[in-house]
Amino acid sequence: MNVKVKSDIQKKADRYLQLHALLKKVEAEMKPLRKELEEYMDSKNLMVIAGTEGGAISRRPSNRAITTSQFTTYDLNDISMYLPDDVKKEAVKTVVDKDVVEGYVKLGKVPQEVMRHKRYKQVITFNVNK
Repeated sequence: MNVKVKSDIQKKADRYLQLHALLKKVEAEMKPLRKELEEYMDSKNLMVIAGTEGGAISRRPSNRAITTSQFTTYDLNDISMYLPDDVKKEAVKTVVDKDVVEGYVKLGKVPQEVMRHKRYKQVITFNVNK
C-alpha cells in the first residue's frame, strides 16, 4: 500500500523509521543493564549511583494506585466506616466483572449473546511497522 506523499513528508517518515530502529537497539542494550543495576542497588540498599561523567541513576519509593480503574483504588471494607450514608450512596457503585461474565459465557452458564453487549472504544494508534 504505497501512497505517494510529499518529498519532505517522505524524508521525515524515513528519518522517523531510522530513529525508531535506533531506539529499539538502544532499548535492547539498556534492558539487561537496568536489570543488573536494579539488582545490585537492591542488594546493597543503594538509592543512587552517580555517573562518572555526570548524571545519576536513582531509585525512589512512590505510592501508586493498585490499578488505574476508577472503581478499585479503595477497598470498601477499609473506608466504609468513614463514609456518611449520602456519600456512600453516591460513591459506591455496582460494576460488572468482565472476567467473571466471560468465564461463565465459556462455561455455558451465560448465553453467548451477552458478548454482543461488550463495550468498546474506537481509538487510533500510531505504530511503526517493519
